[in-house]
Amino acid sequence: MTNAVGSATPRQACHAPLSRGLLLLMAAATGLSVANNYFAQPLLDLLGRELRLGATMAALLVTAAQVGYGLGLMLLVPLGDLVERRRLAVLLYAATAVFLLVSATAPNGPMLLAGTVLTAFTSVAAQVVVPYAATLAAPGRRGRVIGMVMTGLMLGALLSRTVSRCSATNPCCGGGPASPPCRSRRSRCCGRP
Repeated sequence: MTNAVGSATPRQACHAPLSRGLLLLMAAATGLSVANNYFAQPLLDLLGRELRLGATMAALLVTAAQVGYGLGLMLLVPLGDLVERRRLAVLLYAATAVFLLVSATAPNGPMLLAGTVLTAFTSVAAQVVVPYAATLAAPGRRGRVIGMVMTGLMLGALLSRTVSRCSATNPCCGGGPASPPCRSRRSRCCGRP
């Protein structure tokens, strides 16, 4: 049975048992999606220097991510009740990837700010995946499935700053400018010639 707008009811959505691999993928996807909103926080000084941003503009990046995320929660997540959640999540993750590319290649502050807001806006895919995972789970496993996906989400939020700081300061994590001296230093550090 489908509701008036054509989305499957939870009972119909559960065609096959949710595999452990798919569950781990969902947990990782939610964690990485949410982490996008926090990666810039420890990098504000570095971003300010690299893009010649003032302290106010650099700090605005963090605010922009939170505003974009809030708008996504208000405007995009409710669409999960109107359209198929799987399709919505895939579309949001694809848009997030495009906007991350915009942010990664931003030549200046305004472009980075726009990329940050749009990335955060679509990174609410995590909040679409959680109920989707619940509909795929067997009734006796729903609590465990939601807990696993939410654990991925929380780990993404909590570990994103640490990973971001490490990647910016440790050449073995890929940090620092991509200049030839840094690459040679990274190679030596990581045991490569």
